[in-house]
Formats: sequence, structure tokens, C-alpha cells
Amino acid sequence: MLFNYKSYIYIFINRMRKFVHLILGVFFFTSCANQNYWFLPKQSIDVYTKKQGILVYNQDTVRVKKTFSILNEYKKTLNVSRSKDPLNIRFIDDEGLTKDYVLLPKLLAPDYEDPPKDKSYAYPSYIVKSTKKDTLALKRKAFEVPEKGSVYLNVSVPEVNSFEFTPKGETTKTNTGFLGISLGVDYYHSQKQFFNLSVYTAMDFFLPFPVPFDYDTEQDYEVLSSSYISLSNNHRLKRFTFGYGLVFSQNGYSIDYGDNSLNIEVPKKDSEYIKHIAFGNTFSAYYQLRKSLHIGVIYRPTYYRPNLTQKFGYEHLISVDFMWKIKLK
Repeated sequence: MLFNYKSYIYIFINRMRKFVHLILGVFFFTSCANQNYWFLPKQSIDVYTKKQGILVYNQDTVRVKKTFSILNEYKKTLNVSRSKDPLNIRFIDDEGLTKDYVLLPKLLAPDYEDPPKDKSYAYPSYIVKSTKKDTLALKRKAFEVPEKGSVYLNVSVPEVNSFEFTPKGETTKTNTGFLGISLGVDYYHSQKQFFNLSVYTAMDFFLPFPVPFDYDTEQDYEVLSSSYISLSNNHRLKRFTFGYGLVFSQNGYSIDYGDNSLNIEVPKKDSEYIKHIAFGNTFSAYYQLRKSLHIGVIYRPTYYRPNLTQKFGYEHLISVDFMWKIKLK
């Protein structure tokens, strides 16, 4: 028996279209503002040191500043022009110890000109100059430690979603499916804690990627979906983050009745969409896989449904989320 997934596509498009316009606008803004994109002529390099001192590069002299990190670090962001030539940096600490470093560029983007343009190259973005036995050493810093006042843009995909809802006039509905999108902002109010404000939408599509299906069926089928706003406080522990907060959601239940065209005495019923709002909590746990990529689980229980007769009732959404974080400040 064939299935008609027209309602999935309709709900998905209607819930996603505002997100798409917003995300495209944000990406356009951040791509123009972020100096580390390969097509721009300049890039930024964050230099971390264990001692106070000055950095000398390209005939410029700058002083490192104390960070809010518990690691007792100093930091300075250098804005340099991209080039295929090595970058020479000299660090002079307050005790007079001097050390020279050479940063070698790498070809990041394909360039069909021969030789490639300078903007096709990039230097390491994070550098740590540490002291050990009075000897300075240079190494890459794999993961940046956010400072107090840092702001990050979050774009995530709640790919796997498990629902349990009780729509108005219906029995409890449960299902697990795919697809969703989210946009949010992190603000670090301390070295290890940050507030997060996010907007999510999720559904139980039958495939892990959107595809245009339009099959006829004689069988009824149902779609569960949810859009919600969450405000949470989060704790960072190395690569792990744990969060808890409040949530306001709109839960949706759609049913598309089957096409009973073989029985002309029983006309096909119109599709129905039932929604209700709910208040509850959100709990999350993430692990940082790469510099910007995080994977985590979101547990979102709700308890109070003000526009239903039975106002108190347990419902939940559990999502496996893939998140990308873009530093704005």
C-alpha cells in the first residue's frame, strides 16, 4: 500500500520557511564580518601566552592582555593579511626573554590561477606560547576557551525526534522520526557558564532528509511536530556542556484521512491539524567534536497546557541534535 506524504512536506515547509530566511541573512552577515573566511584578504589569529609581554609582527607591536580564563592566560588577536609567504612573529616577555616564531601558511581553497592568490592561503587560527623550563614552545590550540562576554551564534539540526503528545480530543500519540532546525545565541556570563536563547522546530518525517513524495493511499496517516522557544543556563566542562531551563512550545498533530475513492458513498474527509501550547523545562547535554561542531541530546518535558480542558499533563520531545557554533564576539 502506498503512502501520501504531502502533509509532511506541507508542514515542514511552513515551519521552516521563516527559519531559512533568517539563517540565510545571519550567514550572509557573519560571512562578511568574520575575517577567517578563505575568500577575504585578511584573517585573525588568536595568540595565547602564559606570560605578559609584547608581540612584534609585520612592523606592528601589540601587548597581550589578561583573559578571564582560570588557566592564567594572556591573549591578543592579530589581524594579518593572507599570504603564501611565512609570517614572522616575535614574542618578548616582561623579563626580556625573546623568541621568534615562523607560521607557515596552508592552501585552503582551490585557485585555478597559477600561482594561487594570497587570499587562498591561511595561517593557524589559534596559537599557544607556553613556558616550560624557561623555554618557549609553539603549538596549535585545538579548542578555544570562551571568555566572559563572548557571544556565539548557534545553528543546529535536531535530526532524530521522539514525540509523546496528547492532542485535544485524541489519545496519546507517540512516534519517532527525523528533521528539524534551530537558531540560537549563547552569551557567556562567566568563564564556565552561559545563557542560551533558542528557537526550535522539529517533526517526525519518515526519512532523515527532506524528499518530495506525493503518493496516493487509502490509509490514514499522522504527523507530529513541535515548535518551541527555550531559555537555559549552561555549564561548560572541557568539551562537555550541560544545560537546564524553561520552554514555551506549540505542539501540533496532523491527520490526513485516506482516499477512499473506491467507495463513492463515503466521501473523503478533510485533513485536520490540531495544535496546543504547553509550558515546561528543557535539559540538554552536548559534546564538542570539532572547533565548531557539537552533538548532543535535548530532553524537553512539558506539564502545563493552558488551552486544553485537561490543563496538566505530561508530554515530551527528545531530540538528537547536531549544532554548529559561530563566534560573533
